[in-house]
Amino acid sequence: MSDYGIIRTFNSAAEDLLGFNADEVIGSRSPIDFHEPDEVAARARVISDELGRLVDNGFDVLAAKARLGLPEVLFD
Repeated sequence: MSDYGIIRTFNSAAEDLLGFNADEVIGSRSPIDFHEPDEVAARARVISDELGRLVDNGFDVLAAKARLGLPEVLFD
C-alpha cells in the first residue's frame, strides 16, 4: 500500500474474500473502499474525539493513529 492508501499488492486470498481480481484493485483502490460508509463515518468521529482533531472519512480513518505512532486497539 502506498502512503496515500492506494493498494499495491493484492493476493489470491484477498481476491477470494473481497470478490475482486488483483487487476481491478492494484494501483486504483484503497482499503477504505471495502468498508461500509456509515461505519467509516462513525469511526472518523471516534478517532477525531480521541485525537482532538478532525479525521476525515477517507483513508485517514485507517491511518491517522499509525501516522502518530499510536496503537489502534478495538474491543467489542
